[in-house]
Amino acid sequence: MQAKCGAESVNLTGGGDMARKFYREVMAAVLLLMVSLATAPVVQAQTQAQEAGRRINQLAPDEHQAIMELMTNLMPRDSFEKRMEQVREQMFAQVSEVAAQQRRPLPYDASERMQRAMKNAISYEDVLYLTAEAYVKHFTAAEIREIADFYNMPVGRKLARLQPEIMADIMPKISDTINDRVLKAMQREGLTIRSVSSNQ
Repeated sequence: MQAKCGAESVNLTGGGDMARKFYREVMAAVLLLMVSLATAPVVQAQTQAQEAGRRINQLAPDEHQAIMELMTNLMPRDSFEKRMEQVREQMFAQVSEVAAQQRRPLPYDASERMQRAMKNAISYEDVLYLTAEAYVKHFTAAEIREIADFYNMPVGRKLARLQPEIMADIMPKISDTINDRVLKAMQREGLTIRSVSSNQ
């Protein structure tokens, strides 16, 4: 079974390297979407999701079933919640760091407030509809069914289930590696970065 994106043909049946690459690209896009929606005005995010949902619900029944089946297989609700928790923790860590640098302590319940804010800003259904709309734009109904078939296989379900844990393992390492290399490259170019503490 193959799904075509542009001129590239991706073999999904075996769950090989191309399938994993495809999934990583999808998850990176979904994560970016979640961050964008979580930081966008609530009304704007809700309007975008409502419009996407309306367009998806206007599809022919078989197309609607195929795309929504793919979306729920790509991102089960529990996986979405894990990813949102990861995003919230990263954002809260950044906010806490800035607050510490500015010597402005956060409220004792700041973490809970951020959790409520993110839940109000974006829902599981919002992400499903917005992602589904992007897929419908780039894939035919037949291609969507073929991709959905892969995620209906045991290896596809396992990939979807474990991807949050895999990303949690590798993203800090990638981030640390990139930061270290970029700083060294900047130093070679004669650029230096002073920490906040060194300026005080």
